[in-house]
Amino acid sequence: MSVHSLGYLPLENLESLCGSTDYCSTCLSGRYPTEVPKDTRKDQFTQKLSLVKGRKEL
Repeated sequence: MSVHSLGYLPLENLESLCGSTDYCSTCLSGRYPTEVPKDTRKDQFTQKLSLVKGRKEL
């Protein structure tokens, strides 16, 4: 980056710096609009068709 120092501006000043409120600051603030799931297994929504209740046979 060829800089002598690096500073961070307060997140509260982002709107005035951008000149707009049309941005997402979630990755900067860590405040997500929904709760982050605790169960992050890739197959958490996958199940065998034979175990699905109410499934009608074709």
